[in-house]
Amino acid sequence: MYGTLSNSVNPVIDLIIKGAKLGNEGKDNASILALCYYLQGAILGQLGLCFDQAMIMKENTDPATVQFSPYTDVMNAAIESLEKSIHICDSVSFQLNANVVNGYILNSERLKRLSHSYIARF
Repeated sequence: MYGTLSNSVNPVIDLIIKGAKLGNEGKDNASILALCYYLQGAILGQLGLCFDQAMIMKENTDPATVQFSPYTDVMNAAIESLEKSIHICDSVSFQLNANVVNGYILNSERLKRLSHSYIARF
């Protein structure tokens, strides 16, 4: 899970925040950012469900200084990320290609509902 966060999800969030433009002139930025925040939240939440302590790895986390945090802090960080995903989904309507999520067409409304479901679980 940490590999996915530190090698895939968090670097993409960081790139978008720093001004990278994904798609034609950045038209895919919002959808990819919403998906990444969802993944970040889902991963952190799963760690919080499984362990009494975990490392909170977000886009601005220095891997060299990260420490273990109580599961309650990990769950709060997960919910914060999921809420960011929801906020983006409320702001922009989008539909991800079927090849992004294993043949499933995920749009902003479905991603928003999925994020709400994980918040309820966590």
